Amino acid sequence: MRVSDCKKCQHCKRYVWSHSYLPANYHAIGMSHAYHECELAKKRCIEVKRCPKEE
Repeated sequence: MRVSDCKKCQHCKRYVWSHSYLPANYHAIGMSHAYHECELAKKRCIEVKRCPKEE
C-alpha cells in the first residue's frame, strides 16, 4: 500500500531513528530515517498489498 493511504489507519505506526555520519575531512552530519508499519499485518506499509482490516 502507499504510505499516504496507510497513514489514515489507526493501526499504522511511524518509527524513526537517527545516526551520525562522519565523512572524511568534514564535520559530523546527523541523518534521520523513518518508516511506517502496520500493526495488524506486522509488516512495513510499503510491503502490505491490501489492508488486513478490509479482509
